[in-house]
Parts: sequence; C-alpha cells; structure tokens
Amino acid sequence: MKNLLALILLAPCALLAQVPDYVPTDGLVAYWPLDGHILDATGNHDGTNSGAVAIEDQSGIADQAMALPAGNDFFDLPGGLATDATDITLSFWAWLSVPSSGAAVLLDRPSVTDNIWSLDHQTSTGTIHLVTRNAGGSGDHNIGKR
Repeated sequence: MKNLLALILLAPCALLAQVPDYVPTDGLVAYWPLDGHILDATGNHDGTNSGAVAIEDQSGIADQAMALPAGNDFFDLPGGLATDATDITLSFWAWLSVPSSGAAVLLDRPSVTDNIWSLDHQTSTGTIHLVTRNAGGSGDHNIGKR
C-alpha cells in the first residue's frame, strides 16, 4: 500500500519534470522550461529565483514563462554546468520592454572582474549585441537585426 501511495504522489511530479520530445537529449546537461518555476526538467540543476514570476508564454498559455517585473529581479542557474563543455547552446524566447535608449539585456554575466559578457538588444541600432570583456581588452560583436 505504501508503494502505491508513493507512486500516486510521485506520478504528477514525473509528468511535470520531463524534457519535451522535441528537445534533443544527447549531451543535454540541463533543461529549464521556465514554466512557472526555475526547476531543471532533468532533475539535476534547479535554479534560484529572485523575483521572477510566472506569466503566459508566447502562445498565451498561462504560467508557462517567467517575467522579471522589477529592475533588480533575476534568476540564477547553477554555476559549473559548462566548465568542461567546449560548445554551449542556448535557446529561448524573449519579450522585452525596450528602453528608449541603451540596451535591454537578454543574458549577462555581470560583476566578474576579468570575464564579463552580455547579450543584449541595442535600442539605437535594433541589433542583438554580444559584448565580451576580459583582462586583455574588450570585444563587441553585432549578431543581427531583429
């Protein structure tokens, strides 16, 4: 009876924490669907939420995306995931409240003295902009117009 009860309680959790069929799992380290939380669907690398809230996704489905409503909201994904990797692939949808000047940050690694990077949308040019900085200098790389 205990095993049946455990199975009934765990079954919904297993359904919620699965990597979708369309995501290739060969070499997959982590998958964050951001469907109302910062949990890794592989079960190994959950993130930490600091102000992100669940919202509807690009298709209008409730609680299937995350928003950062305040200027200092963020979520952290665990460090060390890519230390041995030679290639990293990130795929995401982003809807931005683009500022009248400057840039809207998509992803960044701030507050690191010798290894800073940022991927952002440049308001003035309409480009996606990759900036990298290290002890040897800096580099700016425009990726393309939206």
